[in-house]
Amino acid sequence: NRFDVYKMMKRCNVDVDGTINCYYGDSEYKEDGSNGDVMVYLKKFYYKREILEASSIGDTVGGYHIKKEICSISDYPLGGFKCHPLFENEAGNEVDYVLVSAFEGCAYDVSESEFNLTDAQNVDFTASTGDKLMSVADAKPMSGLSQAGCTRPNCEQIAKNKGTGWHEWNIKLASALQMLHLVEFGLNSQILTGRGVVS
Repeated sequence: NRFDVYKMMKRCNVDVDGTINCYYGDSEYKEDGSNGDVMVYLKKFYYKREILEASSIGDTVGGYHIKKEICSISDYPLGGFKCHPLFENEAGNEVDYVLVSAFEGCAYDVSESEFNLTDAQNVDFTASTGDKLMSVADAKPMSGLSQAGCTRPNCEQIAKNKGTGWHEWNIKLASALQMLHLVEFGLNSQILTGRGVVS
């Protein structure tokens, strides 16, 4: 926790315009959506990867498998470190933080003015006027297995229905969270955090 990127990571309630209303522990903090989305504040960090051992994939693209590397992170720009691409906005400018959903997405039914907490099969994926992707506690996440139209482009659309800057999870976010996890827990993190749903 001596690194800001870890010690400043905390849940917060966020308005659709991106305003942070309050943080976990504040008296007005809610997880039911009544005070905004439940998000996690993630401070900008810089990283450096040093590949120690790799082997060629052997294809015509020239790719390789990384077998051993050193991954380092910093709260500040140091020599050889780069800002993680997660912290670049659509204009290519660095931002100081991003807000990450605390819960898997459910839909907010705009026509009924209520959260779809049960993954009822009635989500409106229409641009601008359709439902909105939300992060709230005690909601069954939308599922592409059952929800008609629950595709990546449609989920991105209902995230954007909330306003500028809202998106579904993407590869940049996955990369940043994996990097933070690996640095904090090391390579064999299953020993410390458990196997998860794997068998």
